[in-house]
Amino acid sequence: MGERTATRPTTPEATRRSFTGQALGTVIDLATREVIGYAIADHHRAELVADALKMAAGRGALREGCIAHSDRGSEYTSHEYRTLIRELKLR
Repeated sequence: MGERTATRPTTPEATRRSFTGQALGTVIDLATREVIGYAIADHHRAELVADALKMAAGRGALREGCIAHSDRGSEYTSHEYRTLIRELKLR
C-alpha cells in the first residue's frame, strides 16, 4: 500500500487551539445530554455560569420549573446565580 497524505486536517480545528487561561461554563440537558448553553471567559466566577444559563434560556431550551443541578461550587451558590434561577423560574 502507498503512503497516505492528508489534504486537510484530520482533527477538528477547535481541538488544536490553545485555551490556556480560559474557563468554560456549560449547561447540559441531562435528558438529551446536549450542551444547551455555554460561556467562555478568562475567569471562573458566577458571571461565567450565569452567562451559560442565560444562553440556554435565550435559546428556549429551559422550561419553567425545571431543576438546575450543580456541584454546589461557589459560583453556583452565589447571589447572582441564585437570583437568575429565580428570575427564570427554575428550581
